[in-house]
Amino acid sequence: MKKILAGLLFMASLVLCLPPAADAQIQTVSIAVGTSRLAEQGIVNTGIVYVPVRPVVTEMGVSWEWNPARKRLVINGKTVSGNAIRYNNSIYLPYTAIASFAGVPAVFDGSASRVIFRPEATEDTLASYLGGTSASLKPSVSSPSPAVSVQAPSQGFIKEPFVPVVGENDVFKVSVTNMDSVSEVKGQRPRSGNKFVAVHLSQQNVSREVQIYTGKFALMDKAHRIYEYSEGVSNFWLVVLRPGGTNFGYLVFEVPVNAEPNRLILSTTSRPPMTINLSR
Repeated sequence: MKKILAGLLFMASLVLCLPPAADAQIQTVSIAVGTSRLAEQGIVNTGIVYVPVRPVVTEMGVSWEWNPARKRLVINGKTVSGNAIRYNNSIYLPYTAIASFAGVPAVFDGSASRVIFRPEATEDTLASYLGGTSASLKPSVSSPSPAVSVQAPSQGFIKEPFVPVVGENDVFKVSVTNMDSVSEVKGQRPRSGNKFVAVHLSQQNVSREVQIYTGKFALMDKAHRIYEYSEGVSNFWLVVLRPGGTNFGYLVFEVPVNAEPNRLILSTTSRPPMTINLSR
């Protein structure tokens, strides 16, 4: 009996050690811009073909940037609203959206699982490039992506990438570069019913005086509940900042699972609290 139990425990340990395989089920598509095939790949999510913004528009030679004030992606001087997702720490848009905003014809070749952007193309030359005709292929930047089902990655898709936000007064400039929910930090896990929220930030002394006390940060959720950060798992220490000096790191807050953080508050002794809006 002891041998049987030992064998079952051994098999269970093997199962628990297996890595998640959800990401392997993501359908990928290749990308070509003109005659250049990119090393990066697109993905299919809920029937829509997405491609990474940076490599595609860079290869096109089209300008793009995040607009911190409006918290939106800007391509070719035009603000893109909605539809963005984040995957593998990159920003993705439907290939049709990039084609439309960049003014570049594009088509999805379902038989070869590839997206093709052809800056110099017309529908006829684009179809010819794929070995078909414009009548049979009907390429269009406004045509919907083929319906292909796909299981989400193990961490899920993030509908709206976090856009860096900045708060500033005459003493400090605080930049929040990311905010994530995490299950474990430095080997520690939150209590049952709670979650860890990690806020990555920098704090710069923009005054002309040395700042000995740089203040205390707190997190507020949409229900106006306020949380102090956990010093044992955070990586952002109070330091003396000379003029122009900057402190980097992350703060970890333990909050209820249903909490929706939307404000970071910096309290100091010499100024009113600085509030940074973390919501889109």
